[in-house]
Amino acid sequence: MVKIFDQQCETAEGTDGGKMEIVIREKPNGEKIISTPHNTDARYIRKGKQKVCGQKGFITESCEESDKTQFITDVETTPSTTAGSKELPQIHKRLEESDMKPDAQYADAGFVNGQTVLDSQTNEILLEGPSSGRSRSFEAYNAEERPLDVADFKVEIEENKNL
Repeated sequence: MVKIFDQQCETAEGTDGGKMEIVIREKPNGEKIISTPHNTDARYIRKGKQKVCGQKGFITESCEESDKTQFITDVETTPSTTAGSKELPQIHKRLEESDMKPDAQYADAGFVNGQTVLDSQTNEILLEGPSSGRSRSFEAYNAEERPLDVADFKVEIEENKNL
């Protein structure tokens, strides 16, 4: 309870000259705040419309088409606020250390973004999966910093004529 009090409150000298007052402070980051005194590692997180308090488990398994027997190759438990894309480098490191590094890895949208695809290529792992769809819209950029898209190019193809 003392830890929760320290995270949620602070004491300040009272305005009447001597009595201490308890002031509710602005909440710390979700990854630092204790969500329940029964499990100090548990954190609140939203998954869609659902609110969950607990930890997140990351499980990596083999999926060889030619082998009917599949194996769990890595397991890790983290605070529920840990993003899959942030855990992926650690997963790759553990797989490398256990000599289980795959040539290709198939992951859900929480793991796949431009940076994780590039980092995986650097580790000689082909990362595949759906994109999260949370990239910035073109409208969010100023004109001078906006990434190029197909409308920025003009393609002209000369017709090949036989004479």
